[in-house]
Amino acid sequence: MTRLSARTLLWLSLFSNVNNAKPSIVCWLTIEQFNRRLFSFAALTFIMRDDVLSEFAEEPDPVLHALYLGPLGAATVEAFASGRSEEFRRKCRAILNEAEIAMKSYEEFHEDNPELCSYSDFRHNTLILMRDLKGESRADATIPMGWACAALKKFAKKTYVDKTWKEENLYELIWTIMCQRPNLKKFICDLLEKDFHDYGAARYWRRMQPALMHRTTVQNRNELCRDPLLPTEDYLNFHNDVKVRNVQSCNIVFVRTAADLHVLSEELNRLKNKDPLSHVIVGLDAEWSAYVANSRATILQLSLRDRIFIIDLDNRSELPASALRDFFTMLFLDRSILKLGFQFNEDLVQMRAAVPHCRALFEPENVICVGKLFADLLERTEKLTNCDEILNEVLPPVVNSDEKEHPETNEEDEFFYGTKITISDIADSITSQPKSPQGESVLQRTVNRGLSYVCERVLGRPLDKTEQCSVWDRRPLRSSQLRYAAMDAYCLVLIYDVCCRWAQRLDVSIEEILSRQDPIRVSPPLLSEEF
Repeated sequence: MTRLSARTLLWLSLFSNVNNAKPSIVCWLTIEQFNRRLFSFAALTFIMRDDVLSEFAEEPDPVLHALYLGPLGAATVEAFASGRSEEFRRKCRAILNEAEIAMKSYEEFHEDNPELCSYSDFRHNTLILMRDLKGESRADATIPMGWACAALKKFAKKTYVDKTWKEENLYELIWTIMCQRPNLKKFICDLLEKDFHDYGAARYWRRMQPALMHRTTVQNRNELCRDPLLPTEDYLNFHNDVKVRNVQSCNIVFVRTAADLHVLSEELNRLKNKDPLSHVIVGLDAEWSAYVANSRATILQLSLRDRIFIIDLDNRSELPASALRDFFTMLFLDRSILKLGFQFNEDLVQMRAAVPHCRALFEPENVICVGKLFADLLERTEKLTNCDEILNEVLPPVVNSDEKEHPETNEEDEFFYGTKITISDIADSITSQPKSPQGESVLQRTVNRGLSYVCERVLGRPLDKTEQCSVWDRRPLRSSQLRYAAMDAYCLVLIYDVCCRWAQRLDVSIEEILSRQDPIRVSPPLLSEEF
């Protein structure tokens, strides 16, 4: 983990405390500090990724300055240039070209170097940045050492102390980390034996030979195999429309070949032709593993009302990128398909990493956030005099819970490494004065609490989040992973159905409410020649 400097923390604290009220003050101070070169690397890259502060950089000079300070990531550069004018983006490309020239010659580098780094560091950082911006594959995707150790300690505690993780979850985590970092074998065994007194597990892993283990093929004879559709007592369950068809097959369909994907395409076309005047409703969600250096979506879940398809984005031998691009173009550009997601922007980021050069993933049509839909309806209802009456009619009884759902990659400080850190993530962790629920908007409250909260509020039960941080690039997926993945997409369809009845009760058009949501538009890759 790279710890934030005191100067960076000061900037983040300043932003979190006054930006909402007086963003101009923060932005003025930002530019002043940049001009005087008083930024730490972490502070500068934070500002480059922030939608508000980055707009006040009229020239793309921070790109080169950040390269002199540290390992500037491609995601930071793309975020900094996204949504800017073509002239600004042209200047960004010119600066990157300047950096490439400087890295090839010590003399060129020394001429402009503000003495913030060595030539070897600058050359290394620039090589990696340009490779990633061009979409070239990384030679080393191994999980960073500090990240691996932090994950092992955190989730061992969840397994043995908190009892919120199952042993099969910890087993697959140890497996994937030991495959990538064989030198951590002693650390793992000592952790199990000395910290958590699981002597049997320690003996087991001492006998394992990492050189003979395949990272994504996890062999565990103690995994529990259960029907993913079986109901649970405490969490949201599948409706009767989704039920077992026969002993060998159920309505959770794993799409792993081009032929399987063709069957799904035909099913979507059949539904479109069945009722040409209505939208085809699908719930969408993606999963990715946090236990590699650079994450990318490994599955995409697509839910209909009676079936859930889980598309394998890793099986390139039988499901090539070209077939996935064709399918995504059909799915995301067809306005007759209403695509439901929850904060789907990050899913799209991960999907673009998995399937590059697919324009439909940058400008998808008719993608709706059910969290925003719920917040819009709740806000409208709370303004009415008969608010309680309407809420009692359309929603289940309120369950008092202050629990928040946290993304798997930033539950703890250890997971800040290599992840996208948002303003709210960091500001919440460094601000000493917690925000009162009364000060939050309905939308903020919804987003902060997550999809599980929306499910509980709208459908009466929360989601089971046990598998949220599991290893998603393993094959085959465990049965509980299949259930989790399928439910994350299926619940979106259920929430939408309730929201339609809710809108009808308010005598407002659901289409009018959906039209208020801004379309997702992301600038194409900065160095792409295909857009």
